[in-house]
Amino acid sequence: MANRYPEAEVVGIDLAPLQPDADELPINCRLEMDDLNLPLEHYYDTTHLIHIRLLSSGIRDYPGFIDQCAKCLKPGGILYFCETDFRPYFAPDPKSTWQTTLRARRSTDKNGAQAGDANQAGTATPKKPKKEYISPLVLVLQAIVAALHQKMANIDAAANLRKWIHDHRSLEELTYNELYLPLMQLFPTDAPDGAFSNEIARLVGKDFDAYIDSFKPCLLDFRTESEINAMKKAALDEIRRPKKQVLVRVVVMSARKK
Repeated sequence: MANRYPEAEVVGIDLAPLQPDADELPINCRLEMDDLNLPLEHYYDTTHLIHIRLLSSGIRDYPGFIDQCAKCLKPGGILYFCETDFRPYFAPDPKSTWQTTLRARRSTDKNGAQAGDANQAGTATPKKPKKEYISPLVLVLQAIVAALHQKMANIDAAANLRKWIHDHRSLEELTYNELYLPLMQLFPTDAPDGAFSNEIARLVGKDFDAYIDSFKPCLLDFRTESEINAMKKAALDEIRRPKKQVLVRVVVMSARKK
C-alpha cells in the first residue's frame, strides 16, 4: 500500500513487535505496537482508510472496536473488514469446482449430521454405517475454537459483522461478501477453474504451520505441548495428502463514514 501510494502515510498496528529490515520499509510507512482493545483517541478524525484483517480472536468488545475505528475516520473515510469464523466447512463434493465451493455448507447441521450423511432427514433406506473419516485438520480448528471461546475472544465477529456495522449510526454504504476458501488441493485440473482453485488451496494451506503456532499459547492452557505438536503434525500431513475437502469461511465488508 505504501509503495503503491507514496503520497499517503501508512501506519501498521499490531500487538506483537514487527521489525522488518530497514531497507524494506518505505519512508511513508511506520509500524506501531499497540493494544487495539484500548481507546484510540490519538487517531480520532485522522484517517481515510482503515483495513482490519483477522483481529477477532484478540478483540474483547468488537462492537466497541468498530465504534473506535469509525471515530478515527474522517468524513467519507472507509472501514474495510476481513474476518473468519475459524470453523471448518465441507464441500458437497471434494473434487467440485471452485464455483461449487462458494456454495459449500457447514460440516455439521443443527442436528449434528454430516453434510451428505445418511443420517439426514429424507433418507429412505438406512445404510450400513461406514467408519467416519475424522479430519485431523478439523480437529485442530475445533480445538482452536474451543480454546478461544474459553478465552472469551470475539470469534463470532464474522457472523455478526453485518448487524454491528448496519446498526452503527455513523456508517453507511455497506458492502458484504462471503467466501469459502479451500485448504485441500483436490480439484481436477481439467475442470473449469480447477487449477485456479488448487492454487487458492495451496496459498491458504502453505502458512498453516505458522497459523497453528500463533494459537499455541492459547492452546497450552488446555492441552499439553506434545498433544498440540501431534495434532499439528497430523493436520499438516493431511494438507499434503488430503482425503476430504475442508474450507474456511471469510467475511469481507466495507462501510463509509457519513
